[in-house]
Amino acid sequence: MERASGGRGRDLRGQPRPWALRLGLLLSVLATALAQALVPDVPGCSRGSCYPATGDLLVGRADRLTASSTCGLHGPQPYCIVSHLQDEKKCFLCDSRHPFSARDNPNSHRIQNVVTSFAPQRRTAWWQSENGVPVVTIQLDLEAEFHFTHLIMTFKTFRPAAMLVERSADFGRTWHVYRYFSYDCGADFPGVPLAPPRHWDDIVCESRYSEIEPSTEGEVIYRVLDPAIPIPDPYSPRIQNLLKITNLRVNLTRLHTLGDNLLDPRREIREKYYYALYELVVRGNCFCYGHASQCAPAPGAPAHAEGMVHGACVCKHNTRGLNCEQCQDFYHDLPWRPAEDGHSHACRKCECHGHAQSCHFDMAVYLASGNVSGGVCDGCQHNTAGRHCELCRPFFYRDPSKDLRDPAVCRSCDCDPMGSQDGGRCDPHDDPAMGLVSGQCRCKEHVVGSRCQQCRDGFFGLSASDPAGCRRCQCDARGTVPGVTSCDPNSGTCFCKRLVTGRGCNRCLPGHWGLSHDLLGCRPCDCDVGGALDPQCNEATGQCRCRQHMVGRRCEQVQPGYFRPSLDHLTWEAEDTQGQMVDVVERLATPSGTPSWTGRGFVRLQEGQTLEFLVASVPRAMDYDLLLRLEPQVPEQWAEMEVTVQRPGPVSAHSLCGHVLPKDDHIPGTLRPETRYLVFPRSVCLEPGMSYKVYLKLVRTGGSAQMDAPYSGPSLLIDSLVLLPRVLVLEMFSGGDAEALERRATFERYRCHEEGLVPSKTPPSEACAPLLISLSAVLYNGALPCQCDPQGSLSSECDPHGGQCLCKPAVVGRRCDVCAPGFYGFGPTGCQACQCSSEGALSGLCEGTSGQCPCRTGAFGLRCDRCQRGQWGFPSCQPCVCNGHTDECDTRTGTCLGCSGITSLFLSLPEGALLASMGTHGSHMGASAGPVPALKALGAGGTLLLPAIGMGTPSRSCATVGQATQGHGVMLVPLGTLGTRQGRVASANHVSAVGTLTPWTLMPVTPARDSACAAYTTRRGPTVPTASLASMGRLPDRAVTAAFATCWVQIPSIARPLTAATVTQAVGSAHASPMSRGLAVTAVPPTSGTLPVAMAASPVPATQAEPEAPPAMSSQGSATAVLALVGEPVLSARSSTGETLGCSAVPVTVTLVE
Repeated sequence: MERASGGRGRDLRGQPRPWALRLGLLLSVLATALAQALVPDVPGCSRGSCYPATGDLLVGRADRLTASSTCGLHGPQPYCIVSHLQDEKKCFLCDSRHPFSARDNPNSHRIQNVVTSFAPQRRTAWWQSENGVPVVTIQLDLEAEFHFTHLIMTFKTFRPAAMLVERSADFGRTWHVYRYFSYDCGADFPGVPLAPPRHWDDIVCESRYSEIEPSTEGEVIYRVLDPAIPIPDPYSPRIQNLLKITNLRVNLTRLHTLGDNLLDPRREIREKYYYALYELVVRGNCFCYGHASQCAPAPGAPAHAEGMVHGACVCKHNTRGLNCEQCQDFYHDLPWRPAEDGHSHACRKCECHGHAQSCHFDMAVYLASGNVSGGVCDGCQHNTAGRHCELCRPFFYRDPSKDLRDPAVCRSCDCDPMGSQDGGRCDPHDDPAMGLVSGQCRCKEHVVGSRCQQCRDGFFGLSASDPAGCRRCQCDARGTVPGVTSCDPNSGTCFCKRLVTGRGCNRCLPGHWGLSHDLLGCRPCDCDVGGALDPQCNEATGQCRCRQHMVGRRCEQVQPGYFRPSLDHLTWEAEDTQGQMVDVVERLATPSGTPSWTGRGFVRLQEGQTLEFLVASVPRAMDYDLLLRLEPQVPEQWAEMEVTVQRPGPVSAHSLCGHVLPKDDHIPGTLRPETRYLVFPRSVCLEPGMSYKVYLKLVRTGGSAQMDAPYSGPSLLIDSLVLLPRVLVLEMFSGGDAEALERRATFERYRCHEEGLVPSKTPPSEACAPLLISLSAVLYNGALPCQCDPQGSLSSECDPHGGQCLCKPAVVGRRCDVCAPGFYGFGPTGCQACQCSSEGALSGLCEGTSGQCPCRTGAFGLRCDRCQRGQWGFPSCQPCVCNGHTDECDTRTGTCLGCSGITSLFLSLPEGALLASMGTHGSHMGASAGPVPALKALGAGGTLLLPAIGMGTPSRSCATVGQATQGHGVMLVPLGTLGTRQGRVASANHVSAVGTLTPWTLMPVTPARDSACAAYTTRRGPTVPTASLASMGRLPDRAVTAAFATCWVQIPSIARPLTAATVTQAVGSAHASPMSRGLAVTAVPPTSGTLPVAMAASPVPATQAEPEAPPAMSSQGSATAVLALVGEPVLSARSSTGETLGCSAVPVTVTLVE
């Protein structure tokens, strides 16, 4: 913080050069000499007054010097200096964890470094505060009273912009300001007069020691007595009190900065500004009130510290004490006074004629004597009495034959007119003129005394008419002060202990109990401020009058089976509210985590949406803060909320809420980013016995921390609405008495109110627990019943703090009356886990009673882990297709189980069946009803492609064909899933021959998923049975036959009919190589009208006979052909008119599986 270039007398690190040190020492000596001029006398005694030597009070007291801020105490801290030299090191480390050592620890800058040591390289050690701390206190705590003359501070850095010097003369109990120092007095210390002072005790603000320059080795000098101000009497008590200190405190309140910290908040900037002090000198001497010329070490102080100003006065003038502030024992005949110039005011010995060991000063006696003598002897012995023990005690008389100093000068006198048996009384001394003689009398039974003049202890009412002389005192020994007469000897009133009352000291004072032999007799009731109805208790037992269900002698405990409600007891869950399409978001708590919500979860509140809370049963008419618990949905989410309270009717002006205006029930609030709860800025006054509606509206929300950022549209998850009573207005906190102030301070210091902010609860601290119990008892007039559910809880008792019952496994709720999210079946054993299927269920939550999980479409069962009866393929369930022969199929493969009515692999084509081939929907055909035979295969495994024209989904077709091919090594799957079931899949292609029939012009065609299924062999064999698709489904199809693979293609309508020869010629000429095995084409004409012509073409190997064709039908009208092609690739044909013969709505892909 200091300038590295601040003077030619400094080295590169800012340290003073040797000649600068000598100059500083010379200035210090001059300042010391100037300050000593203020001391009235040189050390010694002169003209009756004595003064010890003056020195630096810090020497030998480094351990009594403290600072509120020191750099590096907890670890190395960097700091920098203000410098414009480019080559000079500007930043250093401060490490004050160990004391300063020039060799081992030169970077330690503790406050003890400022004590003058005259060590070489003195300027290498200094005290330094932490970076950027503007308010720092340096305090010296002395062991005794001292005379303080002046203060010198030499700073390494800039001098403080503002500071003040204070002193205490009563060991820190009270403080008084000596002087203010400020660069701007009006701003730092408004109202303080400016320097110079006009009177010696003026308190002013001085500016000359607060300038920025010099940047280092600047001094602050303060003199208690300004030599420029005349002092009429330096020995006056006011002057002496001004000089007297037990503690000295320097408060540094503002740093000098160069302004860059206002523009640049970086840490590196703050590291340049701090306080650093080379030397601190506190000049003074031990304070002895003029009764000592030298001082010795005080108890516990160093005895041999060189140059130390000791604090224990070596007293003269018959005085004693650390500061000679008392007279010596037995020297109290004159009042103690400080010595003055010309008068020592020495203490004088008392005159007790050898009959006392001590005496005391009595001002009344002193004044009555004309300021001559005020000593009163204490405890005169030898039966003597009087101020100077010059008289005999009552009931004693003086022996005239003995000297007054003789221990036996007084002899006992036994006579008293009422206490002696004969009514005689002796005189205190011989007086022939008055006829006084000494004598001894016989006392009555209850009378004692040398002259029989008083009742015995425990008796009262000395009377001449009483044969016994006195009556027995009626005092309770427990309540009577021990060691003295139990009662007044005249009235009989007993002498009660402090907390005991009554004539016989047999009752406790109100608010106390337990009369006993204790020192005070009784004990305070100490009733709990909230749990008890009033501060009174039973006088015998101490039991306070408790509120409902509060127990304990002080009513500070909750009765078993009851609890004190927590601050957020008045909680309403958002899931139970009403509103516009309430969207409940249930949450499943993790076993290891602490839920950040209450209840089942949250309600998703959209912008502009309103929730309606029904608030009833508040315990007390008072103000309540509205706390909204929620969960943001996007980072840095903010929201503008509105709460509107709808009251059941007008508020009575005579009620406690009579001050409420209609506008007070409309409260806006703003949710700040990165927060999970919102406390609305204004409270709401509610009364018990009323039902209120609280409307919560989300006005606007967004995902940016800036309120003017564009709206991003996220919603808010609302957990609950909590009414927090404003407990600090309760009398137990606001009563104004000391106990109420202490309770409030404790409640705020330990942040007891935070119990109501978050849903997760921890046991309250030892400081908060009793306060929370007390205020809860006030709010709810006692404790509330646990009401633990007998099925869900392990005990009928609950946690006295908050009322949480001890729940069985998977049971939640304060009363343990509901299952936790993800569990169901609340009962005597607790709850069971939902165990919802991750594939078939929409979530892990289930219905609380039955345990039914929310199933996805098609999933079934309690846990959504299977398909319904008659379906298969979980989780993508689909109906079994068994054509009425069974209702069940394999849930994994869809294979029909328990089929009835299928006895052959050959299915008949019934008479009058509908033709379902392409282009022939709805046509009747006159086909024979005979069976369709199976064809011979090529002797190798392959794929059979089956059409599904009009048959619904491929799975139905596949399931149907699967029934007909059971036991023959054939598997059927939907065409779109074949590739995932086999190791290697090769797809044939749809080839378009445009212009010329180039056989290798390939164009891939993706098969339609709902158009066909593929049947592939699972074993090698000479035959592959095929099934007829006739009579299967609502729209039956014709029989399909193939040798190795089959593709159904549709040839578009052309101008003239096609013949089998035309198609055979066109296809055969298009692809010579694969077709060399032969191709058979059969025309199947429709039965009537202009319906298309159907043709079937089947490949035939060269070594195999031509396959049997379907029955022929008459043909007329336009032509449509259906081709069955084989080979890799599959080719389209071209008609005689040049049109391409290609596939249209049925699959054209043939899949070959090795």
